[in-house]
Amino acid sequence: LDRSLLIPTVKTTDLAFFTFYQQSNLENSISDINKVNIITEESEVDNIISEDDLEIIDDADSSLTPTNNREKPVAFYDDCIKAFEKLHNTRLIKKSRSTYITEDKKIAVMCVVSKIHKGSTHLACWFAFHPYQKEFLEQYEKSFLLLGCGSKEQILLIPYLEVKTWLDDVWITEREGKMYWHLRFHLINENIYLSRKKDQGQLDVTHFLITNN
Repeated sequence: LDRSLLIPTVKTTDLAFFTFYQQSNLENSISDINKVNIITEESEVDNIISEDDLEIIDDADSSLTPTNNREKPVAFYDDCIKAFEKLHNTRLIKKSRSTYITEDKKIAVMCVVSKIHKGSTHLACWFAFHPYQKEFLEQYEKSFLLLGCGSKEQILLIPYLEVKTWLDDVWITEREGKMYWHLRFHLINENIYLSRKKDQGQLDVTHFLITNN
């Protein structure tokens, strides 16, 4: 018996193809893993942003429309933060897109900006305030809502302890097991008013403008 007949013949070309096939599969597997990681990281970023921001309510009142429908979303966070730092002679450290603290962790600030919307008789801007945002501000010795109303010339700086007294008097939205408070402001002449339930009337908050401090 010729033993050479029992040994399979492997051509050089076959071996090269097999090696290339293995490498290709390995590279594809690594590529797939990387794609999954990228998707996961992007999803995590989206979750952080959606869970960490003081949201702008874009459909709170259908009678109000943006002053300019083609206007790009406002973004003057830096101006708001600089105004706070100048007023309090301190430096804020950014924790997220909307939250800041001082180095000694004694002061916390939640900053958000909104477009101005036009109604039939007045201008307005509005925000949603969530329970988890309330919990964040309650962790610190001093905490503030820093609200940019349309431009850097109209920035409200409101101590959280003051905001806390408003919560029973403003409207609430409850949806799918979640809730938030409406912080809606009317801009009338030179003054800014917090909109409250009908039996409470409007509250003048003009004195919280940074320009008035």
